[in-house]
Amino acid sequence: MSLASATADTWPHVAYSGFVLGVTIGIVCGATIGLIALAAPNVRATARQLAWGLLVTLMFSMVISALAGCYMLYDSRYTHTFGQRLFGRHDSYIPNALKLAVTLYLGSVLGALAGTITASIYMLGSTLNEALSRNGGHTSPMGLTLRDLLLPFNLTKYIVVAVGLIGTIWGMCIPSDGLLLTTYTICFGSVMWCVAALYLCDCTMALSGRSTPFWHKFYGTVRDDLAVCAMMAITLTVLYYLSPDSYSWYNLDLGLLGAPFVLYSVLCVKDYGRIKVAGRVLPIRIRIALSVIFISLFVLTFGILFRIQSKTIQQYEALWYQITIFCSGVASFIGARQIRFMLEEQKIEPSPVFRDLFASIKSSPGLYAEASRMAAVWNRHLKDEKTKLRIEQRRAQKRRRGKK
Repeated sequence: MSLASATADTWPHVAYSGFVLGVTIGIVCGATIGLIALAAPNVRATARQLAWGLLVTLMFSMVISALAGCYMLYDSRYTHTFGQRLFGRHDSYIPNALKLAVTLYLGSVLGALAGTITASIYMLGSTLNEALSRNGGHTSPMGLTLRDLLLPFNLTKYIVVAVGLIGTIWGMCIPSDGLLLTTYTICFGSVMWCVAALYLCDCTMALSGRSTPFWHKFYGTVRDDLAVCAMMAITLTVLYYLSPDSYSWYNLDLGLLGAPFVLYSVLCVKDYGRIKVAGRVLPIRIRIALSVIFISLFVLTFGILFRIQSKTIQQYEALWYQITIFCSGVASFIGARQIRFMLEEQKIEPSPVFRDLFASIKSSPGLYAEASRMAAVWNRHLKDEKTKLRIEQRRAQKRRRGKK
């Protein structure tokens, strides 16, 4: 194969890969610039930090682009792994390296500009809102929503929002056949990404001693299961790294790590029937409904794993589906174990991580705060019910002794 035909055949893949990678880097840097600049004390300082941040991002993108091009040249001469995994072939020549570097730089510039322009528009909207509020006018609801979403600082909020955006944008790029898969990719998938990220953040905070003893005790019960899953993931990573065969996203490693968690959820629901709270068990209709939900999720997971194994979809689609399966498995497992733990402890306690996250979004409807108040009412009601149950049991024992 000649040099001209090889580069003509592979340059669209190079340009697409470089552009997507560049836009991703640019958007992340632009969003970081915006968050840092919006914390400035005044508009002038914000504008100055935006300008400096954009300049630093452009220089950083130039360095990354040059390094990517140099690595591609090195790969084409020695290792051939980068070209093989990116294009499915070994012929990575100098023109392709240049195209990768140029498109990566252009994509990062566009992404950084998009993030910076978004921050600038928000800054102007915030300034207008402040001016209107000082003059007795009405502020913009959109400006208030954006301000409340970004400020005050809450790390869990930023992680969950970032994960949700990645899952949503990635899922919208996946072609769907039929209403079920469309709902799965657009609605269910990104929600599961957010829920799993929120649970894992809550677990990290609780095990590090930054939550209440109630939640530290709960996550102590699931710590071993999550640790085994993490060790299996590390083991698979080492095996694939040492394997001479090239890795494919069609391998069902991540999906099969998450699927057993769904079965664990079904077993947790089975345990609900033997746990008594104030002399009563959870109603059977609730247990049946939860079992149907988890079993349906497992059947859907099996169908998606079969779709991935049959290789009828692209590799980037297979990776998104496997991440979604893993997130849905972890989310359903932790959620089901939470219900069982609360039944065993006979107490409902709101998570401080959840409370702080929703409190940092001032435009939220306050549903979690209302749920916290209802939990306190339920705990008092449960305490009264247990007191009545103990009194009735003592009376029953006295009656039995009197009959004897």
